Amino acid sequence: LGRVSQITTLEISGPPSSSFFFTEFYDLPRIVQAQCPRLRALSLINQRLHINTQTLNRFGQMQHLETLDLSGNAWLDALVPEAVNLNLQRLGLDRMGLQRWPDWLTALLPEHIGEVSLVGNQISFLPSELTLAQLPSARTTLIRLQGNRLSRPDMIEASLRGAAPHRAIRIDPGAPSELLSLIDMLLSEQAELQTALEEWAQASTSLLPLSSEAVSIRQALGASLLDHWRVTVAGRASRPILIESMALEEFPQRLPETFYRNTRGLLLHHVISDTQALNDFLSRFPELETLEMKGHIIPMDVAPQALSALANLRTLTLMDQGMLIDQSMLEYLSSLSNLRSLDLSANRLGAITFSVALRRHWESLTLDNVGISVWPEWLNSFLPGGIDALSLAQNQLTELPEHILRNPRDRTAHTEISLEGNPLSRETMVNAHVSEHGNSRAFSFYMDLPDDIRALPTERGWSSDGSGSDIEADSDSDSDASDHRHGSTGAADAG
Repeated sequence: LGRVSQITTLEISGPPSSSFFFTEFYDLPRIVQAQCPRLRALSLINQRLHINTQTLNRFGQMQHLETLDLSGNAWLDALVPEAVNLNLQRLGLDRMGLQRWPDWLTALLPEHIGEVSLVGNQISFLPSELTLAQLPSARTTLIRLQGNRLSRPDMIEASLRGAAPHRAIRIDPGAPSELLSLIDMLLSEQAELQTALEEWAQASTSLLPLSSEAVSIRQALGASLLDHWRVTVAGRASRPILIESMALEEFPQRLPETFYRNTRGLLLHHVISDTQALNDFLSRFPELETLEMKGHIIPMDVAPQALSALANLRTLTLMDQGMLIDQSMLEYLSSLSNLRSLDLSANRLGAITFSVALRRHWESLTLDNVGISVWPEWLNSFLPGGIDALSLAQNQLTELPEHILRNPRDRTAHTEISLEGNPLSRETMVNAHVSEHGNSRAFSFYMDLPDDIRALPTERGWSSDGSGSDIEADSDSDSDASDHRHGSTGAADAG
């Protein structure tokens, strides 16, 4: 190489499966750096070199180098990894046995490398820095990842995010042919949704002018909605969309159907809406599985009738809606056949009697801070087992019914009852606590127990036959003693 020290392009390559190797070529990177300082393009392909961050930094000292291809060699993690100093138009690291994304590479993108090829490695996970929070950039890096082990959601999401204009990092995941048609369809839907959100964000008129601050707020919400859609259509579990302290009429009104169809959860916190506007809004989201409403500006007189059309709704929270929970409202909510968890906390509980219309199973029913001072008799028809987790926290209960405190053995049904924040009498807390001795009790209680009650032995209390005598000493009572979890991690959290 000393005879051609002025060359600007050098390629040394061999067949991928070749066993031909000169031992003196172990030092090839040092030789090239020393003998060919004017190189602009260097390819050392299938040379069985051991490449690490120190090797890359050696090439980084070559001031004129623009293209570096080390494909087909072996990547070895350095014992002491170091930051890499490279400034290239293209870096090739194909078929190098990389098991994970190189952390050192992230810091170089997009400013220092225009294109990175990692084809034919075993990378199965991409760091969030590559796909999330990417601001428009003057320089873009293209990353090629064909033939790696990326998941289907990774390939879809990378394709969708990379389609945005002026993106700092674009990823070609090398999706298989059977996935390309889906990606093409989603790219078309994304463009339609993005256009609709941009038009809404800029929809300022002479009659309804938008301030620059209002436009910025709309743009931020639009970006959040678009990001939520991408995550969902890629096949990932997504958090519900949060809409807070705004009138529902201000939410974008005419979005493409793909947005509504792919929204599974909504969090409506302190939104401004009357009954008609709320029903109209909810009716656009036919696939909702979770709906949480917290806080109110206008009290809710009746439960939204649009809930009846949400066939997949499983979790419903109507907290602090200024509403009266009466017989007709509870019967209506009980009629939502797929609903499993209901939270009506911080409203007012009216007169309710058990009826056939209420007969159903709840995974969790939460009635925190609804003004209960006496145990609701209608709950007895659910217990135990008709409600898996019942929360009555932050009410005014001082006593519990005798049949609840008796806490008989029941191997087929069980209910957790959360009572934190109630002014329970000492006698009630003692009886509830000691009743949990042994296994297969009908109820578990979650209470704010004083330390002296918590320390009481649980061998005394109600017997399983209801006699009020000491609990019978059966063979499994000690070995299978219940786990007494009194505190803030009970049915209240489940609700």
